[in-house]
Amino acid sequence: MSILRYPLLSFPIHHYSYKEYYERHVLYVEKEKKWVEKGSPGSFDEFSEGAKFMWEETWWWPPWKFNDIVGYLEVGMDIGRSFTGDIYLKRKYFPRDQRERRFKSTKRNNEIIYYSEINRKPVRQNTNEAYVEALENVLVEARKKLKKRNRKFRLWLPPFDLKLINFVEAHLQAMERDVDD
Repeated sequence: MSILRYPLLSFPIHHYSYKEYYERHVLYVEKEKKWVEKGSPGSFDEFSEGAKFMWEETWWWPPWKFNDIVGYLEVGMDIGRSFTGDIYLKRKYFPRDQRERRFKSTKRNNEIIYYSEINRKPVRQNTNEAYVEALENVLVEARKKLKKRNRKFRLWLPPFDLKLINFVEAHLQAMERDVDD
């Protein structure tokens, strides 16, 4: 067991990939169009532009990036020189038999709470490449744990290479600021 002492990054965990989220939206809109057409004399394409706009507005889904989140992966360093991570999920995504799932209210089910930890991955050398390698090992283990929990969960990573971040300097600054607090 390792303790995340110096958090460096947080990555959102999504229920669906970007593509899957919007594919599901298209299916939802098609289903709703059929429902509306059942109660009207013509097809949806024959509606006025104003009526089409009104219906399409009611079928709008919020943007994927901020609204399909089921939890977060927090990654950082332990008290030594090892990367580790903690997975936090919304309560409703915990296994049914766990005590965290006992609450019935919607408000309590949407709380994001601690789910699991990622085993420590030692940084072999004091180079940025070694830090990135250890971080990537943490991300691989996190993906495995998430896939085991729900095969659709997706860990979002930034659109740039993690090698661009100077983890050596970030770790040093995190340790210095921790002493000051």
